[in-house]
Amino acid sequence: QEAPDRLRPLVDAGALVQLTAASLDGRFGRRARRTSHELLELELAHLVASDGHGPAIREVGLSSAREALGDERLAEWLVEGVPGAIVADAPLPERPRRPARRRPRLFGRLGR
Repeated sequence: QEAPDRLRPLVDAGALVQLTAASLDGRFGRRARRTSHELLELELAHLVASDGHGPAIREVGLSSAREALGDERLAEWLVEGVPGAIVADAPLPERPRRPARRRPRLFGRLGR
């Protein structure tokens, strides 16, 4: 968690990184949430899993993690596209591009 970019050489060599849904949506705390989102920002994470093998914090379900992402195309890639490709032993689908961020306007629209 201290240095998520240390995963870069492994990912560049072909390793896939899986995030736990509870880390992504904050059920494992702020630090895990922040690290999960940083891994996504650095494009070092490839899939999200529910990790649902216990009744406590690891409840089955990905909907809250999908909501925490705030990007439906990326969510679909992480929870459907990449896992589906792994199961099918197929090439991974291309990661969706981030939507362009709109720059805030300093003075609003001119001519109004």
